Amino acid sequence: MNPLKIITSFPKITVVFGILFLFVGKIHFSFSQTPLEQKPVQSIRVIGVEKIPIKKIQKLLAGFQTPVFWKFWQSPPIYSQKKLDNIIEAIQQLYRQNGYYKTRLIPEVILEGGGAKILLKIKEGKPVKIQSLRYEIQDPKGERWEDTFQELVELYPGSIFRIVDYEKSKTKILEYLANNGYPRAKLTGKVTVYEKNNRATILFTIDPGQFTRFGEIHLEGNKIIDSKIIFREITFTKDEPFSLAKVFQSQGNIFKLNFFRSVLVNPINLAKGEGPIDVRITLQERKPRTIETGLGYGTEDNLRFRLSGIYRNFLGRAREIRFALKLSSLIEEQNLSFKQPYFPDSTSALRLKLTRKKDKFVSFNTLNISNETRLEKKFTPIFSSYLAHRLDSSKIYSISEATEKKLDFQQEKIYFLSYLQIGLLFNTSDSELNPTIGNKFSLFFEPSFKTIGSEISYIKGSIEYKNYSPLLKGVLLASRLTIGTIQPFGINERTIPLFKRFFSGGTYSVRGYSYQELGPKDESGKPVGGNSLIEGNIELRIPIKGRIWNVIFLDFGKVSLESGRYSINNWRYSVGTGIRYDTIVGPLRLDYGYLLNPDDFIKKRYRIHLNIGQAF
Repeated sequence: MNPLKIITSFPKITVVFGILFLFVGKIHFSFSQTPLEQKPVQSIRVIGVEKIPIKKIQKLLAGFQTPVFWKFWQSPPIYSQKKLDNIIEAIQQLYRQNGYYKTRLIPEVILEGGGAKILLKIKEGKPVKIQSLRYEIQDPKGERWEDTFQELVELYPGSIFRIVDYEKSKTKILEYLANNGYPRAKLTGKVTVYEKNNRATILFTIDPGQFTRFGEIHLEGNKIIDSKIIFREITFTKDEPFSLAKVFQSQGNIFKLNFFRSVLVNPINLAKGEGPIDVRITLQERKPRTIETGLGYGTEDNLRFRLSGIYRNFLGRAREIRFALKLSSLIEEQNLSFKQPYFPDSTSALRLKLTRKKDKFVSFNTLNISNETRLEKKFTPIFSSYLAHRLDSSKIYSISEATEKKLDFQQEKIYFLSYLQIGLLFNTSDSELNPTIGNKFSLFFEPSFKTIGSEISYIKGSIEYKNYSPLLKGVLLASRLTIGTIQPFGINERTIPLFKRFFSGGTYSVRGYSYQELGPKDESGKPVGGNSLIEGNIELRIPIKGRIWNVIFLDFGKVSLESGRYSINNWRYSVGTGIRYDTIVGPLRLDYGYLLNPDDFIKKRYRIHLNIGQAF
């Protein structure tokens, strides 16, 4: 039983007068103190915590936590010895799971002002460390696996014995065997803890079972989609060594076809002790034709509206046709696209796209009609590329005289461009909407030549790198760096159209500026863009509670009239903070950015941005 110390505040003078009154007999006085079990909890505090994250301890105190000040309608919890004992036991169990078997908790309950204040003093003690880890593998050639298992597990002599590491190690060993032809393997673990000496020994007994191969593959539920399309996405074949990882990968590949509402891939005779394992794939098809709509809002483009129609499996063989309409205060876009998968092989796809788009920029407007032919290839799950050719007819209008004068050549006209686009993409992040770990790297290259029918010749390129690194206590460090340039050449060396130039500033770049506000400007203060760009962001994303996050950021950027100019001179910086609220369509984002060194045309040094989705 844990020692319990109760301290009662009761003035001595009250006791003296009470006794006198009873002896005199002139006043009849009766006093009854409220039982401890009925007193409200005013506060609960823990001291002495060093080896366990305090947030984990605080979660276990929820039964005695008083309501936050703004929830004034909620009553405070009532003290209960049983509830306190349960909390103490839960904290001790948490310490045992993390290797601290001699942790002691000393509670004190202080009665003041009609309530109970609880103080928990924790003496953590020394941790239990692993003395030895042994394997008993029931296979004549089992020794071949010991080195592999030792690389997989998170247990080694001298480390603190933690239950979570122990369970993860067992799971990793079984996963390795299941992915290498032994899905029926069995593993039992035995841990002996010597609390007196603070040491533990671990024994893993492993029965790999018989080597197993894939059996028959059965499809169910595909009525419209041809079975050949589905089998192209299955990463295993009959009679090859069984791999559970390939089962999951095949499930993901089939679902990404976008033809099915649900995809279940189940080994159906795994429980049998021997023989090949058959696989049943159960599918639920989506409707071949669907219409989708979306509505959003951002401080730059205001109200956004999207309408799209999809025709899946058009003329069979997984072909797809899409129509999309996008409207906002900045763009008006309609496009029609056609996708032919498995061209020329199973890892490639051909896309054809017709687009009409009107863009409203700060200092000019454009009307663009384009035709794109794109070949996409996925080399690995994290590495892909594309090669495209585009024919554009682009009209620039609503340009001020000051902008024309600044650039010193005619811009308001129709341009006919023919150019290539080449892209490489690496993506190891865990999410497209809200990544929390990993990297994204993209390389973009756009050459335009008169020899392929373009009105002007130039080479445009950019590199972008994004990193997402978890830090302590759930904090995330996110960063981004973008570098781009465009180099004109040939007879019309200076005539790079405005819509091909680089602009910066706004909710997705340097947040102290408004949309396209960073960079060279004409005499009236309107941006004219430049031939080179550098942008960067560093952001700390700090969890507050539940889905709410706080963000602190530093942004920087520069746009230069000259090609390939990135010197640190005249870089513009902004700092700020923001709030994120996670939703199923991405974080709802509110940012406040403040300029540290604005240029001469800037009248307001701060900007507020409201949007959906992370800034990068």
